[in-house]
Amino acid sequence: MHPILEKQGVKWDEATGTVSDAKRRSPLVPLTEAKQPPNAAIIQIRAFRAGRAIGNVLVERLIKVGMDVIAYSGSQHKLSRMKEAFDHSPRLLTVQGDVRNADEMFVAADGVDVIFCGIYLTYDENAEKVQQMLKAIETVSSRTGAKVVIIEGVYRPSGQNKLLLANFDQRYLHLNSPELYGAGASNTIFYYSLKKIAKGQKVKVLGNPSVKREYLYLNDAAQYAVELALKESSYGKTWRLRGGPTVSTEALLTIAASTVNIAPRFELISDWKLRLLRAYEPRSRALLDRYESNKNTNSNILEAVRLLLMKLLLLKQ
Repeated sequence: MHPILEKQGVKWDEATGTVSDAKRRSPLVPLTEAKQPPNAAIIQIRAFRAGRAIGNVLVERLIKVGMDVIAYSGSQHKLSRMKEAFDHSPRLLTVQGDVRNADEMFVAADGVDVIFCGIYLTYDENAEKVQQMLKAIETVSSRTGAKVVIIEGVYRPSGQNKLLLANFDQRYLHLNSPELYGAGASNTIFYYSLKKIAKGQKVKVLGNPSVKREYLYLNDAAQYAVELALKESSYGKTWRLRGGPTVSTEALLTIAASTVNIAPRFELISDWKLRLLRAYEPRSRALLDRYESNKNTNSNILEAVRLLLMKLLLLKQ
């Protein structure tokens, strides 16, 4: 256990392979005082766009609290893997379809209470496809009366200053999430850094390494999303998820390197290289602008280091 994390009250459980944070503050801002969620039985079925890491942990969380779940994705391979991961649970139904096609989504979502959707949680999200998906979800929600929970990450292009919904009303619950980490949470700058360290390679750092930013453990994000979705008073608002104290890239890489007993090696991407990226690659420009503006919070960093580094090291063997 790294002493920095010990001071923060983080404890590693070798038996379960998880961490606990005895000093973790409430992850929710502001907005209303947290209360116990209502009896889960009042919500019968939920639907979710499956496929990414957040999809798996959300499905797991929903099943644990007694919900029937429809996992919706364009990839039959991902849906099959999900069914196997949950041991073909009778509470899980998988449906293949285009997330941008309102008619296909309507067939899958007819009769559901809530639709979950994750956007801009990884750097490879296509903004045009995201907007098409949100438009389809709006249409389906209007036709079915289903509520919508949108979990948004830090990778929204800098030119888009707001969530583009025609009518953000009491049906919608908008959750702003910091960069997520945990097993399966790939295609993030955090994951890239850990992968380089696991291979003993130099990490190229974007921006000022001393700037403190927010990171949120994937399973915690799913737990908070489900708890809020179960509260009627949560809807019609935007919530921000947080984990605790901020951490800088420099400190994060030092902790990660010490976990595998190596000296951290990283270098800043020079200004002229950043200027080239911004000039010749619009997607990189939007990504860099968005990432530099993310200066929020998290404490359970060791969970990512232990789970992801060990997984990557095993893959090397």
